[in-house]
Amino acid sequence: METQTNTPALIELPLEMQEMQKEIALQCGDGIAENVSDSYMPFLQRFKEVKFKADTFDFNDFSDENVKLAKANLKLTKTIRTDSDKRKTQVNKAYVIVQKFSNALNGQVWDGCESLENKWEVVVKHSEIQEAARLAKIKAERLAMIAPFGFVEEDMPGIETMSQVGFDSFHTGAKKNHEDKIAADKKREDEIIKAERLRVENEVRLKAENERLKKEQEEKDKLAAGVLAEQKAKADAELAQAKIASDKIAADLKSRADAEKKLADAKYKAESERAQLLAKQLKDKQDEEAKVKADAELAEKKRIAEEKKAAKAPDKTKLKKSIDDMDWHLDLNDLKSEDAKIIGRNISEKFSSFQKWALTQIETL
Repeated sequence: METQTNTPALIELPLEMQEMQKEIALQCGDGIAENVSDSYMPFLQRFKEVKFKADTFDFNDFSDENVKLAKANLKLTKTIRTDSDKRKTQVNKAYVIVQKFSNALNGQVWDGCESLENKWEVVVKHSEIQEAARLAKIKAERLAMIAPFGFVEEDMPGIETMSQVGFDSFHTGAKKNHEDKIAADKKREDEIIKAERLRVENEVRLKAENERLKKEQEEKDKLAAGVLAEQKAKADAELAQAKIASDKIAADLKSRADAEKKLADAKYKAESERAQLLAKQLKDKQDEEAKVKADAELAEKKRIAEEKKAAKAPDKTKLKKSIDDMDWHLDLNDLKSEDAKIIGRNISEKFSSFQKWALTQIETL
């Protein structure tokens, strides 16, 4: 609880700041120092008042009433500090020469307020931490209650802030839905078991019926076996006679086919030899014509190349002579510094490389 039995004392600047005020008064006149000092007095006075409240405040009391007072005083302290900071900006713009004094005055307000803010925030934060712990406990308890119904934390954002009435209603509904689902699953499972039992009974009945029919068929097969044996012997005799006739026909057809094939092979051989002879004659003629054409084209290309070479010869001679006329004579021993010798050697190498490259290019003409 906050109690107030006295009133705060009037503002008195520290000795260091009083000396600074005197120095500004000597350099700039009493008016400037007093104006700057007076402009901060409201903030210093307000700070003294809130400091007086802090001195009588119980920072270990986290009751709702005390937390409410702490929040109000925290807001008041921050307002004093920010208002003083705005005043400092105004003073520094107006009086550059007294900026140091202004900063010191603002620093006194700032440091004092910041210290009080930290104390107020301990009370406020304690309340927030307690509220967060309370909500975390409620969340854990409620999640544990609905977990058996298949719910997880991701499914229930904000469950801790839900009203108790709302959560109880949700819990009742979730429990009923879960129980209904279990009942429905059990009913479905019973139906599956019943259907499986009917299927097995049908299989057993069908198997017994198939065994009975199989035995009846075996009895019928035994009675028909004698008739089938007689019929098979007759069919085998008829098949043998048919095979003899078929073999004779096949032999006659093969003899005729062999004769026709022999005649066709002789004809194919004669036609093939004639076609090969004609193809060879045609190829020899084409090769001769191609050779004559190629020789003519080669002679024409050679003639054109000779003409181009003859036309370029004067240019080639001139270019080679211009490169041959270029020369670089330098005795490196005539140079004194090592740097000059290195540069001279590089020039000689580059010049020699250039001559070789130029002659190579000219030879392409």
